[in-house]
Amino acid sequence: MRRHGRRLSRVFVLILLLGGMAATVSLSGCSSRNGYFAQAQKSYDVTITASAGSLTHTATVTIQVQ
Repeated sequence: MRRHGRRLSRVFVLILLLGGMAATVSLSGCSSRNGYFAQAQKSYDVTITASAGSLTHTATVTIQVQ
């Protein structure tokens, strides 16, 4: 009974491991460039303004999101 229990637990772990790998591959799409994770790169312009009393500084920064 103990030998069969060990073998069954190893089979169960193997099934869980294969299921996890299958889920990972299906979510990643095998590194293909289609689907949700393949969105186009976007650029945003952000203006930052800092002031203290009568002194004011302004800077424009471009952020690229991939």
